[in-house]
Amino acid sequence: MRSGGRGIDPRANFYDMSDDAIGYAIGNIKMVNDALPKLLKNTARQINHIMNYAMAILLFPAIMHVV
Repeated sequence: MRSGGRGIDPRANFYDMSDDAIGYAIGNIKMVNDALPKLLKNTARQINHIMNYAMAILLFPAIMHVV
């Protein structure tokens, strides 16, 4: 019954050990809703660090020519 890559099959919850598919889905939605703000916060912080590093690389040659 399980075949990968062909969409979501609600009958193929192999890692769900209960018989409550709706409860399992609600639990997964709550887990994502709890994790998403943390993920966005960490991603924004990492993007900020990358942008600062990129700006330093771009501006370093100009600073060296002034000195």
